[in-house]
Amino acid sequence: GMLLQDLKDHDSEESLSPIHNGDVIKGFLNYWQRSSPETHKEHMEFIVNYIYSNANLHQIDAYFRLMAVAIDKGVIPARVVCETLLSSPLLRCTNDGFWKNTFQLIRKVIRGVDYKCCRDLLKMILAKICQVTGIESRAQLHLLHYAVRVLEYILDRETCILPAYLSVNEVMAISLDVFPQDWLLTEVITRFINSFEGLATILTESGRPYLRPVIGYVGVLNTMWKLNPGNLKFAIKERIPYDADYLMPQRELLRYLLLQPYSREVVQNVLSVSKGNFDPKLQNKCQWPLVEEVFVDVLITAMERSDESEKSKILWQHLTSQLLHYIFFVHSISLKELVKSLLDKLYKIKLRQGRDYLMWTMLHCTCLVIQKQTLSEFIILIQLFEFLYPEKQPLPVPDCSKSSSVQALAMACIWIQLAKKAETIGENLGPEPEALHDQLKFIKDCFDNRRTTIDYHIAIICNAYSTYSDTHFVATNVILDACLGNGKTKVALPGLNCVASGATIPISLSLLDSLSVHVKSSFIYKIVSRILKSASNQAPLNLSPAVVETYSRILIWNEVELFGIKQFVGQVFLQIVKSNAWNFLHAMLEILSYRLYHIQAHYRFQLLPHIYTLSGMSQTNTQQLQLSIENAALRLISGLNSCDVYPELSRSQNPEQLLSQESEELNKAFVLMLARAMHVTGLESPYGNWLENILRQIMEATPHCWPSHTLQCFPAPFKTFYSAHHHTPDSKATLRTKVDEEYRTWKSMGENDNVNYFTQQNTSNVFLCVMWRLLLETNRLSSVCYRILERIGAKKWLSHIRVFADFIVYEFSSAAGSRHASKCIQILNDLIWKYNVVTLDRLILYLALRSHEGNEAQVCFFIIQLLLLKPAEFRTRVNSFVRDNSPCHWKQNDYYEKHMNYHRRWTEKFYFEGLQELSQSLPTSVNHYLPIYFGNVCLRFIPVLDIVIHRFIEMPPVSKSLETVLDHLGCLYKFHDRPITYLYDTLHYYEKHLINYPQIKKKLVGTITGAQRDIHAIGWYLSDGFQSYLSHTDEPDKEPWKPTKAYYQDLVRRLINDILHYSFNKESSSVDCDWRFNEFANSSSHFLYTSCVELLALPVAGQDVGRALFDLAPVNESFEARSSIMSWINAVALILVSLPETYWNVVYEKVLEILKTTMPANNGKRKFQSIYVDNFTYNQTKYNFLHHYRFMSESYASYVLAMAHAIWHHSSIGQLTLMLRFLKEKVKPIIQTEEQFILVCHLVGPFLPRFHLERTRSLLKVVVDLYEILLIVDQMSPTMNYVDTICDFLYPFNIFYHIKYMFVGDSLKEEVDKIIPKLSSPLRLRLRFMTTQQVGDKQSLNVE
Repeated sequence: GMLLQDLKDHDSEESLSPIHNGDVIKGFLNYWQRSSPETHKEHMEFIVNYIYSNANLHQIDAYFRLMAVAIDKGVIPARVVCETLLSSPLLRCTNDGFWKNTFQLIRKVIRGVDYKCCRDLLKMILAKICQVTGIESRAQLHLLHYAVRVLEYILDRETCILPAYLSVNEVMAISLDVFPQDWLLTEVITRFINSFEGLATILTESGRPYLRPVIGYVGVLNTMWKLNPGNLKFAIKERIPYDADYLMPQRELLRYLLLQPYSREVVQNVLSVSKGNFDPKLQNKCQWPLVEEVFVDVLITAMERSDESEKSKILWQHLTSQLLHYIFFVHSISLKELVKSLLDKLYKIKLRQGRDYLMWTMLHCTCLVIQKQTLSEFIILIQLFEFLYPEKQPLPVPDCSKSSSVQALAMACIWIQLAKKAETIGENLGPEPEALHDQLKFIKDCFDNRRTTIDYHIAIICNAYSTYSDTHFVATNVILDACLGNGKTKVALPGLNCVASGATIPISLSLLDSLSVHVKSSFIYKIVSRILKSASNQAPLNLSPAVVETYSRILIWNEVELFGIKQFVGQVFLQIVKSNAWNFLHAMLEILSYRLYHIQAHYRFQLLPHIYTLSGMSQTNTQQLQLSIENAALRLISGLNSCDVYPELSRSQNPEQLLSQESEELNKAFVLMLARAMHVTGLESPYGNWLENILRQIMEATPHCWPSHTLQCFPAPFKTFYSAHHHTPDSKATLRTKVDEEYRTWKSMGENDNVNYFTQQNTSNVFLCVMWRLLLETNRLSSVCYRILERIGAKKWLSHIRVFADFIVYEFSSAAGSRHASKCIQILNDLIWKYNVVTLDRLILYLALRSHEGNEAQVCFFIIQLLLLKPAEFRTRVNSFVRDNSPCHWKQNDYYEKHMNYHRRWTEKFYFEGLQELSQSLPTSVNHYLPIYFGNVCLRFIPVLDIVIHRFIEMPPVSKSLETVLDHLGCLYKFHDRPITYLYDTLHYYEKHLINYPQIKKKLVGTITGAQRDIHAIGWYLSDGFQSYLSHTDEPDKEPWKPTKAYYQDLVRRLINDILHYSFNKESSSVDCDWRFNEFANSSSHFLYTSCVELLALPVAGQDVGRALFDLAPVNESFEARSSIMSWINAVALILVSLPETYWNVVYEKVLEILKTTMPANNGKRKFQSIYVDNFTYNQTKYNFLHHYRFMSESYASYVLAMAHAIWHHSSIGQLTLMLRFLKEKVKPIIQTEEQFILVCHLVGPFLPRFHLERTRSLLKVVVDLYEILLIVDQMSPTMNYVDTICDFLYPFNIFYHIKYMFVGDSLKEEVDKIIPKLSSPLRLRLRFMTTQQVGDKQSLNVE
């Protein structure tokens, strides 16, 4: 203070430069030099306050000049001075001396601060400018311009004291309306923001708002689909001037997804939400208003589509499930607010169509919350009713023999529940609506008459009185008793002495669907309670066929997932195991194997450890139960969707629990599933450590090896692993020696000694081989065999079968003549069908998964073929089962009768009964058969047949055998859960292997789709063109069929029409189908995969198919066709990414073509031009496909860019990562010009955020490649026109600035430090913030 007072004493109006006084300056500088840096801010605040309180204008000028001298001499840090001045509340535009001097000083010294501090100062300057309001004079405007000039200097691209990307973030964080109305300020800010339009174009994905996913394909869960649930905008962090369409709420995308069946998981991923995020304070409020509005639009769309068809019913079932989920489980939507918004819109458009369905949905919502909400919350429902039903006369009572009667009486049921609520709390609901009089009387009469018939009357009673605890209990018990049976009557089940409770007719699916969600929940709870109670009591009587079938049907309800499949997996299954109720457990395994559709992947991964735990329990060591456990595990593994495998494995805390510790075959099936998933989703590059860890754990649990023809088809990571972890099985000679020794032991010992010897723990597992020798030499088996088999046990017996599978291959390989081979096959057939020693499906599975090479591998396939086709036993069973049964079990009420008819004719035996019956000396024992409700050897064989076909494909010399097997057993695919998915996986995985075998592909597709001809109409799977191809016999002299452009267009148009159907309520080519019982989740997924199967099966090279599809979009066709260009691009991209790499890497060919044809923009003397010159024109008109397409002026380069963006948008992260190899190996060597580099930036720019979120290491590689390419371009291009845009891209919001700040941080320090110093001065000036090295002196960088 004394120093400042001394300065004031030396100052006078006559002397305007007192700082020339040496003593004052010296004292001021010494003062700051003596003070510690920690006190600088405090002292500067004191000085600023002192100056403002005690100085006149002349003195203020002097003080500021003194501070400038101190800063220049390095005594006071410029940052401390600037921050203190700007943070002072005394700095106002009305204080002209202080304001002017402050910004003059900052303008003079701001280059002396680092760029991070400069960003903080920019924030403070913007804040001060925004505080200026009500400019009333020219003088005040002049003062404002002091601050504006500083702002202009900071934002100046040529000065570049701060990365522009950081600046634009701060500028765009403030609304333009907040700034003072001043032409200079507006010009500075607008010009600066507009300078980022080039970057915005580079980072904009062409047509992104118009792309649509398909549920269940490889890229449906990628981060490119994510929206902000609050505003439904794309999750874009960059604050730069994107095109308006790019920043609009994506209502149509969400609407499209909500209309798609089984889209709940995808919608949750898009909105980044999960169940349980509930704030009790927001219980009756809408947390996501825009999402609520979209739901209202979806409900209106459903009303407009409503009619009497099954399709309408399915649509409303799905929407009801979606609505319930987001109201009651996610808690993001308020029922009251939603109904209010819906009512407002219905008033405007006067829509009443589909009113019964809407009130049916409202009934579901009402019954769940009526106990928790006040009566006033439901007044809006009455208002909705009054609008929808304006009739003054009573509504007619519907025909209750039809399911539509339940929807027609929905409002009457709601009124009954509201009346009960009012009565309970003592409030008055008001007079009964006249329109409901007859319906209410009808429902009351039905209830009073205590109807017990299982029809829609009972459903109506349950729905109306579900909140009446006593009456609801009685009504639902009527349905429950109908399927449980009374326990007095009994019916037979397959197997000796196996009986169940007498009810055989399940509750129809239509009736079950007619129950409200509250009734469904209660009904499931009661069924589960009865099952668990019987299991805990170990009831001797098995569950009735009706209740098992009914329970399996209600497990498919999405709206009660918590009480359905989730409870089945997490409670029912485990509780039954805990109760040791093995007959009940077997019923659950039957449901799991033959009845559950669309089991979410995480439930499959939860069930697998339960299954393996079961397998290891001593109580389950019986032949039938072990077979069912193995079959259930095999179906769980084979049923996994390729797209779900990696996400679930990455989330799994203990992946070793997903592996069997005993079964080599199940682990091999798991490996095959992993290989298929990796190939289909493109995770082969890169795959990380998760795969190696899993494979190592499998090898430790069950050491195994693969034949060379299987290894050749594996993805590269599998080949690498198995080449380093080779397991050598016992040799042929060793196995034969063991068998010879054990056979000699058998012949040398008596019966009891044989029993004791062959059932010892340390005895070699070759007894089945010994039995083979007995039959081969004596044509009979001893009664001792049965005693030995009983004591060996089911689990240990599996290892005997495994060794036997190897042994018979060796035996056949050395057999001489067809007569001996025929005898060997007959012996095998006797072991299976006569002696019941091993089941056919298990023996074939073990044979198919053995590791044989060369001739022995062919012999193995030969044995499989003979076993399946030569004896009549299995073929006869297959033909009988396929002829008399239908896979549409949910439509049947007589499945039990058909099931029993088959088993009465073809009895299955699991306990060596054939061997026991032939042994006269043995007493007949009673084996405890577990109940079989659905299964048989034909159904068990289907997943085995899947594996057998794959093994045949891997070895082309046996292709004729494959065709023969398909001819005789392909009809089983009538009962396959996922026939098209299996075809897709097979043709995709073996695409390179089958490229020279079009007849095998044709045979596979024709056989498997032909097996479904009795189930689905013609054209359900295949297009007319492909069906014509299948119907024609191939002739060797003629060239194979080559599809025309019209064929490809028709194929793609099917998918387009279906997506448009969901997007814009257009007519679809789909037929009525209950997607709950279909292999695909919805029609779009169905058409996508059936199209892929056709394309994969074409007798055309994959590259040719890819080229035909890529150029299919009608770029140059009529205006009518042009209106749906993005639909074509979207559909083609979806199909291409769902095909192998050979098909979609055509995008790389096209990109290289346009890169090679891109010429330098200018030639001549080297110069550098700012982005201000013509950046807008260049970027907006060169590659903006949609912008030019609207005016029919698009270029092929822009079309290629749009197609590439769509393909990479839909790609899995594994497929997208292949872009890196393309960039490094193909693109980098040919880039020479700036325009080529700009195009590369356009290609990769939109996908940097995805790399950051899903593959950070890949992002680092992209950035390194971009820097290296930039160095090449900088050295070879005579002209650099877009330095600012390029550097923007390489920073946080400027591509290079963009990359550093948004994504990779300092991870690229070493690489960047090597490249930036080599760049020319304008680039070095702008990129100097990316490196810690000196990149040149001020003069070389053109810095002031």
